[in-house]
Amino acid sequence: MDALRLGIFALFSAGCDFFNDIGGRLFFTDAPEGTNLSDGPYALFLFVSDTPDDTFTENMVECYLQFSLFSGASSPAEILL
Repeated sequence: MDALRLGIFALFSAGCDFFNDIGGRLFFTDAPEGTNLSDGPYALFLFVSDTPDDTFTENMVECYLQFSLFSGASSPAEILL
């Protein structure tokens, strides 16, 4: 799972619309202490499925992720764009 987590961060850090929309503030499982919505929107992602690390003894084809978006804006437009 660590390889997938690192791959998501690498793809995100390479630059994309999502990166720009949340100001580069993507965190794994929890936002760091001191993260404020007044600084702009941010996103968290986590693994929903509790799949153990690959041991190369079985086939592993599915992994479920959850992305949660947070915004201090009173309108959903900031997150929906």
